[in-house]
Amino acid sequence: MLYARLWVVFGGILILASAALYMASAILPSWGVSQENNRSYGLWKYCIREDCWKIPLSCSSLSADSLQKCMNLIIVRMFLILSCIFSGIAALIIIKVILKGGNPKTVDGLRMLSSASFTFSIIAFPIGIKWTLDHPSTKLSTAAILAIVGNGVNFIGALIIFITRKPNIAPSDSTVGVVSGE
Repeated sequence: MLYARLWVVFGGILILASAALYMASAILPSWGVSQENNRSYGLWKYCIREDCWKIPLSCSSLSADSLQKCMNLIIVRMFLILSCIFSGIAALIIIKVILKGGNPKTVDGLRMLSSASFTFSIIAFPIGIKWTLDHPSTKLSTAAILAIVGNGVNFIGALIIFITRKPNIAPSDSTVGVVSGE
């Protein structure tokens, strides 16, 4: 049972790492880099050299030509944010397990959260890569690569949590039920 707990903790740590990678991927303005005009494209802003501008949050004022690209960007943002949220909650649960212990339902929660996070990222990243490569002469850059690596790390962490038997992840018996003065 100790090994099962260690595997769950290890899988949870991988989920924590994927949460950090997803957040970095969402924040960095470098999903794609255009060699032609020194532009970098992120999910929230684009930059030309050191000057950056925010990308609008809605597509309401765009022409029909730009509307599909904008909708793809909004889909990527939405699913990446959901992926960050679910993997972040899973990371908080694993920190609780490490510090205070838990029960088998905790493992079920980790399984659900990690699979939801992985599913959202599987939806987001192909659309994000397509959105990035739709810009002229653009190649994938740091943030997109972090997203792909985060997806792989999340998959491995979720797989470990899924194949591990439900452990008894309560604190050790030496600290449970001790009453002073007896």
